[in-house]
Amino acid sequence: MLEVAVEFQGHLLKAQTNCNLMHGLNSTQTERGAIRDFSRKSRNRLIQKFARLSKKKGKSVFLTLTYPQIYPNPQDAKTHLDTFLKRLARQFPLTSGFWRLEFQERGAPHFHLILFNLPFVDKSTIQEWWGEIIGHDKPFTRIELIRGWRKLMSYVSKYVAKEGSGEYIAAGGKAQGDSGFNLEPYLTGRFWGCHNKALIPWAELTVIQLPNRISKVVFHDLRRAAANKYPNIRRKHEGLGFFLLVNDIGLWQRYTEYLIAEEFVIRRAKIAARAGRIYNGE
Repeated sequence: MLEVAVEFQGHLLKAQTNCNLMHGLNSTQTERGAIRDFSRKSRNRLIQKFARLSKKKGKSVFLTLTYPQIYPNPQDAKTHLDTFLKRLARQFPLTSGFWRLEFQERGAPHFHLILFNLPFVDKSTIQEWWGEIIGHDKPFTRIELIRGWRKLMSYVSKYVAKEGSGEYIAAGGKAQGDSGFNLEPYLTGRFWGCHNKALIPWAELTVIQLPNRISKVVFHDLRRAAANKYPNIRRKHEGLGFFLLVNDIGLWQRYTEYLIAEEFVIRRAKIAARAGRIYNGE
């Protein structure tokens, strides 16, 4: 029996099936190995996080923190980031957001952050904080105001969720940075994370559990409609779930509710019966 739960949140539609569990695709049910690169699955999880944000999230800020010619290994760099975020939390306890570790071609780590509910803070202040933490007078920092969800997702795609950043180091382990040491042994741990997760402006979550007796038929109807918008969904195993970024999440929710409405189910059953088939959703 196919079991299906459909989530609607922000701009995200996500259909999860028990086939995902059987294939070991539910991250809460399986133990992950050591994280050594920014994989496609990790990127998808990050994009889904941003898609779950409320449309009324208010302003957001894009922040970049970099290192000078001499730079630390990724583990020490994340210690610097942790110190920076703790200082940020002390100064602005209501600020939340996401961070992403990335690597420049020379091998130097740097961080991109997208922050929510950050009061005005001058770029020189951010530069001073970061410089005190890493021991440099004026490291390069960047801060920009982001207006609107489309602009936010543009920054996410261009900077935060960009593919192909630093994986060449993890793959070969031979890249030498200006600091003169091999980074590969230090490339373990997360490449992104949340800051003040409880205060991130998530949209309201709605979950619809499809009735078991019609779950297969309704799931395939929904999957077919999603594939019309994003054809790559057709390439996946038919029983596996999918996610979709949409602007009209309410319309998709109403369509799903229509597919499982009693009168619609009865009407389909009568049509199937007249065609000489018994409609049981299997």
